[in-house]
Amino acid sequence: MAQDPGRGPLSGQTDLSVNTSAPASGSLGAEQSEPMDASVVMPGPSAPINGGVTRKQNVACDACRAKKIKCLRTSLAEKCEQCAAKGSECTSLYIEQLQSKQKKGRKRSDGEHGAKRRRSDEEMAPAGQGSEGNDSPGIRRPSLVSTYHVGESSRIPSERQQDLLRYLFAPEPVHHDDWGYTDSSSVDFCKRGEADLWEENGGQTWEEEPSEAHMSLKDEQLKELADDLIETFFSIVHIRHPCLDPISFRERLHAPDTHPLGNLSHAFLAVTICLGARFSDNVVIAADREEMTERDNDPQGRSRSRIVQMLVIRSREVVEVCKILRKRSLENAQVLTLMESNLAQYQPYHIFAAVRHLCAMGYNTPSGVMTIQSETERMAAISLWWIVCLSDGFRSAFYGLKPCLSDDDYDIGPPIPQPNGGDPDDAPQSAVLFTAANAGAYIARKLCTEIYIPRIRTQGIPLATLREFVHSSSVWRDKYLFKLGVPAKWPQSWDFLGAITACSTDVYFHAMWLCVMRAIKDFGVAEIKAAEKGEPNMAAVEVDAIVKRIRAESEHGSLRIAALAAVLLENGYLRLDPLVLNHPIWLAGCYLAESGRDECRICIAALRQYSVSFGHLWDLADEIESIYLSAISSRVSLSAQGSSPGTSMSPWLGPAPGGQGSRPSSTLSTPMFGQPGLSPGLGGGMDFSAAPTVATSTGLSSTLAMAAEAIHSPESTWNVQGAAAVLASNGYTALPMHTVMGDGEGGEQGRDVSSALYEWLGQM
Repeated sequence: MAQDPGRGPLSGQTDLSVNTSAPASGSLGAEQSEPMDASVVMPGPSAPINGGVTRKQNVACDACRAKKIKCLRTSLAEKCEQCAAKGSECTSLYIEQLQSKQKKGRKRSDGEHGAKRRRSDEEMAPAGQGSEGNDSPGIRRPSLVSTYHVGESSRIPSERQQDLLRYLFAPEPVHHDDWGYTDSSSVDFCKRGEADLWEENGGQTWEEEPSEAHMSLKDEQLKELADDLIETFFSIVHIRHPCLDPISFRERLHAPDTHPLGNLSHAFLAVTICLGARFSDNVVIAADREEMTERDNDPQGRSRSRIVQMLVIRSREVVEVCKILRKRSLENAQVLTLMESNLAQYQPYHIFAAVRHLCAMGYNTPSGVMTIQSETERMAAISLWWIVCLSDGFRSAFYGLKPCLSDDDYDIGPPIPQPNGGDPDDAPQSAVLFTAANAGAYIARKLCTEIYIPRIRTQGIPLATLREFVHSSSVWRDKYLFKLGVPAKWPQSWDFLGAITACSTDVYFHAMWLCVMRAIKDFGVAEIKAAEKGEPNMAAVEVDAIVKRIRAESEHGSLRIAALAAVLLENGYLRLDPLVLNHPIWLAGCYLAESGRDECRICIAALRQYSVSFGHLWDLADEIESIYLSAISSRVSLSAQGSSPGTSMSPWLGPAPGGQGSRPSSTLSTPMFGQPGLSPGLGGGMDFSAAPTVATSTGLSSTLAMAAEAIHSPESTWNVQGAAAVLASNGYTALPMHTVMGDGEGGEQGRDVSSALYEWLGQM
């Protein structure tokens, strides 16, 4: 790992110096001592413990050091009075570790010359590093990457790590500093009405009673629970964000006192535990979720876990206490990147800080990453850069922000093997994926830098910007989408990662059209605004054609996203997604809801499955449902006034082609299947067996009303809840009836629901 310019060497050596001033009053773990002359070295009452030092220092045993009480003994060979009185073992592991590190450091001479050298080291040390809670005021902490912070150095790393777990899993608010962290500031923010996390629930999270599972959690169970949550993190989150080395992480986790790189940063550990808890089915988390859900008694089945809520709040507190936003290191950049997947609301200052850290260390250039000696850490740094780069591009487009990176800010290649013989056609799938993602992020960044600027709000989006986006997106689709997107047939070799990656590529492409359509709705087109002011519009025909193209692509894209969301919903994959697909699904749901289309219900159900891991997404699902009901109500009013019910006005821009119940031109003109049979529901609290409030032109309400009887036929072997909803809401009023031809060998089995869905998707 490259050495950070403002930090010490990474070898783990300790720079020893004698602090000639009295320790600050009230400092933790420091023994009381009288002020002494800087030129005098006071002799100790016993033989020196550290070579070259003759004053009493570092004789406190581990037990007294942990309790921060005075240790009454004069040498390491003795047993202190406290341990002798309790009959417990009196160990000195901390001092032995300190001595082993000192032997590797430079030797100091005794006398006045040595004292002057020690005084010089003390004066040159940064503020706060001379005495940080050690029993010896002159011992400075080791300079390891993102490992120590103020107040930690009085205890060995394994003890501090256990204190971190005690803090993270404490059932009640922590108002003391015994574990190095406190909830006081978060509680005070909530009392002032300034809570900024969904998990705080306006402060109610701190006030409500913990669950029985949380209260019964014993101290000896914390390590086992943390290990389980970390393994969940690596099995679900890490495969989507491979920005760290799992082997090194586990080694440092289990050997914090002896690993050459030191113990893990507390912020790193807290964030990974929290992300793992979001997706965990551990018995403690499951029991807590069940009790909290039963206590809330939500009629639609909304669930939550208070343990997870507390972990989210406290992991951010640990990140802020450890100054991760300020201290440059690769590990801190990794922590900041993971924080974006941990918080409910997108807060880009974490990504911005990660970008600053990586650029300051030179990891945005090939020459910079080559300074990293370890091949594993070098690949982790490259992967992290690309995760940050791609996230900055696409999320800026999704959330309407100006990106913090441009294409001139880096020239580093993706972490992929080179194709054999240099032939691009022989490039591995990962190479094509990174190339496509980089090209998509480039389109997104360029779009954001030209749209999300102050003058566009008043002048409108220039035609040239829209023209360039349409052209670039069309080229991207022809070059990459058919290679990397969702195919017409479900590949037998696909696993969770393959399916979710293909769906993400497909969804992100179509979501970009929705972003542009929303920007047109918000800002307008510059040429149209100019024409409204009386200025000549020489490109009126082209403007009309491009806007119609974007509208048609947006409608098709929203339907495509809804269909893919239904497939992922059927397989339970959205429950395991670390905030990758949530915003495109929300964009598609809002577009369909504002157009009064029933397909928005799929997006509602998808976000409600998502909310099992990220509770705030249930609120977004309610928002889509509210928009949809408002659109339906408006249609009823128009119908009562004599307007045609076959045309729905879309708030996005003009009437939706074909009305509410029609399919886009890219879908089939006739139903795929000819036999009746529909599903009664899609899950997530939405009942698709209930007829819509207003009958549509497709007769969908009467078809859905017959769903329950058809699907519960004894001959039906399909679990077609999501499939029926997708097909029916797109105008397909029937599903096939699959029967079992005998029950032994050779019997015909019903097809998986994904197969039919993908057949339909392939014809869109």
